[in-house]
Amino acid sequence: MNGYCYGDAYTEGYEPEDQFFKKLSNVSIPTQTPCFSDSIWVDGWPEVSDAPATDLYSGADDNIGTDRLTIARHYYKAPGAAPKNVPPGAPLVGSINVAFIDGHEAPVKLEQLWTLYWHVGWVIPSVRPR
Repeated sequence: MNGYCYGDAYTEGYEPEDQFFKKLSNVSIPTQTPCFSDSIWVDGWPEVSDAPATDLYSGADDNIGTDRLTIARHYYKAPGAAPKNVPPGAPLVGSINVAFIDGHEAPVKLEQLWTLYWHVGWVIPSVRPR
């Protein structure tokens, strides 16, 4: 689950409070706002500056954000063939399935994860973090 969709998580001390979708009207682009996706953990808290995991088979849990999502589960040879040592800045292969706030589901290429609106105030970076 996109952690910023836990509308009341800020009451448990998660920061910053102004990034949460506290109600549906806080979602300005529902067709590009993830609610659920493939991941290595039950939730993720992506930040614009998050680097992807270098292991696209197992993912990582270093920043609790995008590295939990950068796993080549679909549209690559096979999940077991996913690269396990991708150099920083190298192109990411594969994709994950994402369910969006508006109710549709679509595969999203790993390179495109930073072009989605993960939280209130998300600004798409001009270059994917390394």
